[in-house]
Amino acid sequence: MKKIIILFLVLISINAFSKILIIEGNYKGFNNKILKKQWKVKLEGDSAKFFLNGKYKAKMEIKNGKIVRIEEIKKFAGKERVFIVTKPQHIKLELKANFYPFLPVFNYMNKKTIKVANTPIFKILEVKER
Repeated sequence: MKKIIILFLVLISINAFSKILIIEGNYKGFNNKILKKQWKVKLEGDSAKFFLNGKYKAKMEIKNGKIVRIEEIKKFAGKERVFIVTKPQHIKLELKANFYPFLPVFNYMNKKTIKVANTPIFKILEVKER
């Protein structure tokens, strides 16, 4: 019983110190129309969860100042599937693709700026602490 209570208190303390970032991004849609999307990113320790329109879309894990793992949920053949990226070459390609706001969140968590793409399309609008 004591172990359950201690585990419960640890889980509450981890969730109590999480931050939520609101990030806005510009995308080119059909006929070169510019679309705006707002991402909510929940920072929990060394990981970040990405939400778009309230749906969980991706997760990024960081160890020793490097991105170690990226999980993405994509629709493929009519079903949602989880794609896991762990190789450094593939992680660099994901950062260059600029579809998910991995790079601004990584820069925010490490308190330094790394530029991969020439044109940044994401801006951190708001930081909420819980």
